[in-house]
Amino acid sequence: MSSHQEKINALRQTFSPKIKLGDLKKIVTNHLEIESDAFYELTEALTSGQNPSFKDDYESKWACYYLPVEDDGECICTAVSIFLSYKKICYVTFDNISRYGGAAVDKGADEVPEDYALIFDEISRFVPFVNEYGDALLQKLYPYRWRMGRVRRKFVCDTSRLMSEEAGERLVSAYEKHLEKNLSVSEISLNDYLKTAEFCYRAAFPEDISRLLQQMRVTEVSAERLHKQWADGRHGGMLFLKDPDSKKEYMDWLLSREWEGAHPFEIVYSGNVHGISLDPPNKEESQYRLSVIDPFYNDDFLKMVAALIEKEVPFRTFSLQNIVEYCRGESYMNVNRPSMRDEILSYRHSEEEEEKYFSHIEWDKIQLLEPCSPSQDEA
Repeated sequence: MSSHQEKINALRQTFSPKIKLGDLKKIVTNHLEIESDAFYELTEALTSGQNPSFKDDYESKWACYYLPVEDDGECICTAVSIFLSYKKICYVTFDNISRYGGAAVDKGADEVPEDYALIFDEISRFVPFVNEYGDALLQKLYPYRWRMGRVRRKFVCDTSRLMSEEAGERLVSAYEKHLEKNLSVSEISLNDYLKTAEFCYRAAFPEDISRLLQQMRVTEVSAERLHKQWADGRHGGMLFLKDPDSKKEYMDWLLSREWEGAHPFEIVYSGNVHGISLDPPNKEESQYRLSVIDPFYNDDFLKMVAALIEKEVPFRTFSLQNIVEYCRGESYMNVNRPSMRDEILSYRHSEEEEEKYFSHIEWDKIQLLEPCSPSQDEA
């Protein structure tokens, strides 16, 4: 063991945090709004020793400092970010603890709360050690349950449901050959559109359609009924056209843009983001356009692509290779990274998780602030 590592191990044994993790959670979970010039000056004093990680004409950001805390008798550290704005307003965030907590500080005469004064004292006390030992220290003290990274989906998902490499290559090759045919269509009717959507539904949801037939006690179901079953529902008047076989009526409706604000072409609805969309050909494009946004429907989307190729429908799609990679499990999913859209592996470093995932995770580099040079300090 190097003397460097020996010093770090000794520090872990001897450094005694003055704040317990449980107490910190109570302090910062509730959002604090305070008007305090003294609090702002406290943040200025702390940040004067490090260069900001981001700076523009409106604000400077330090991401991030590390606050030592006691957790089950051990010293660990948690990340703290500070934002200073040109309006003399500052924000202190504790994203490891609470995404919506922390403090917002405006100008005023309020005193610094004792809890936050202690937090800043502890950060300042820990800064010299972070400056000296850097990443080697934080690798020991910054828990994996708070770190972010990425992992390939194949190490997390049910591998029996993943697309094979051969199947992915066949689909991409078939699509490329389909494009070489230069198929096009200039005008379509409502029934033309619904029939094309029906190809998609029957390819992606055969079992669901069988159940629907049983529920309806019929042997056949119309394309319009399938559209009503899966589409967004806000069709912008598309399903109210008088003559579903009239190309002129459909194209006039399409060009009128009276459907704007609705989702007539979202043939598979998603409650989070757009699901699967089938945009009709128009005066600029002589092909349908098939797209997917919600990754939950990526497998269904690929089945639809295969069906439209087989039916020789003039269509284009985008990012097919990326979606194939997703369905093969080769694309990445986030680890502990907040997102409204992307898949996330919430990793807490339990024994089970460590055994299943740890060796496959590509961890982000730990963020370290750069100390100011002596000339900067003097300035």
